[in-house]
Amino acid sequence: MIFELHCIDSRDRTRFNTVENLLYRLYGLGKLWKKPRIIEQAGTITDEEYGLILRAKKIEADEETVKSSYGLIVEGEYDSLQKFRLDLVKSLKEEKFDYIYILNDEVSHFIASELYPKLNELENLLRKYLVLYSTTKLGPEWWKMMADSDVEKKVNLRVNNEKDFSKKIKIEGKEERLIENQAFLIDFDDLGSMIYKKSAGYLTKDDIVNQVNNLTTLEDLDNFKKDLRTNIKKYFVEFEEIQFQKKWEFLKAIRNKIAHNNLFSDEDFTQGKEVISELVDFLREACTDISDLKINEDEIELIKERIVQTSENYTSITLSQLAEELEKTRRWAEKNDITYIGLKNFATNILGQKGYDISNTYEILNGLSETGEFIKIYDHKDEKTGYLVKAIEILKPLDKLVK
Repeated sequence: MIFELHCIDSRDRTRFNTVENLLYRLYGLGKLWKKPRIIEQAGTITDEEYGLILRAKKIEADEETVKSSYGLIVEGEYDSLQKFRLDLVKSLKEEKFDYIYILNDEVSHFIASELYPKLNELENLLRKYLVLYSTTKLGPEWWKMMADSDVEKKVNLRVNNEKDFSKKIKIEGKEERLIENQAFLIDFDDLGSMIYKKSAGYLTKDDIVNQVNNLTTLEDLDNFKKDLRTNIKKYFVEFEEIQFQKKWEFLKAIRNKIAHNNLFSDEDFTQGKEVISELVDFLREACTDISDLKINEDEIELIKERIVQTSENYTSITLSQLAEELEKTRRWAEKNDITYIGLKNFATNILGQKGYDISNTYEILNGLSETGEFIKIYDHKDEKTGYLVKAIEILKPLDKLVK
């Protein structure tokens, strides 16, 4: 392996002006070597016990800006060279070189080349787990629950990166994608965030504000508090137990260093391998145990409500549509011996699932209740739970509402 430096003295502060003098300065630093031998004619220092060869040469430069300039190349095996690099740079700085540039560091290249395939395997294992878990536990619409607007923007910008597998074909006259590849179009950081930062269904500040505005009972408030928890506390508790976030963010820093061709230490290499190996083993086991995982069905329903509320495809309901839907719900409740029409159930589960804007529905219903002519919104004690819930009482036939 090779480690190559370019050293510049621009203020004439170094105590030598020849390659030989530089070599003897370095040769005399006992902390650098084990058993060094200097060869002036070749411009080298060799250390057979350490397994290193250092070569130096003078580089001609503009004398007005550079007083002296030297190039150094060190060759050796990984174990010796990885430690020697930093010791050498520190020693050269102590010799008062103003500028030291690393031109080639094959140690860092080796570390990056070793770690990147392992990181790639780990990243795809998390994708596998996230897709398996979410599709089996949350359903095919899981992406809408997990991906916020920033992630969606990235996906939309990168959707054409994959030309073959993401193309659309016609099935029964309708265009459909060959595969769902959204999870492959997001960053390492975004992928980890879906485990430990995001809260499914609460993807933006506006989502939270809208839900707060729709809270009507203590039960709603309790559910709201539970649902605001991050995914790692709701669904991925075992990830929290192994400090997944801390380890993933450590690896994110390593991955960024690889992407930007930064320098690596042996500590980066050792810790990186250990953390990757631990998480790979954890995710492999998690993927095999996916069918045994349990998820609270009530939480799934709450998430689905959030998705309906944050969908860009909903429409505002008209008075005639509202009257028709409320009458249908009244007849259904009567037929099934249900004594009241729940406000939240009607606005969110019935109309929301049909694509009507939930906030707009609440606004219309509250307005009608305030007039006190056609409906009244009141507190009803649920026979099963004992909670007080907001309910709708119909005061007048609703067909007169639109006449």
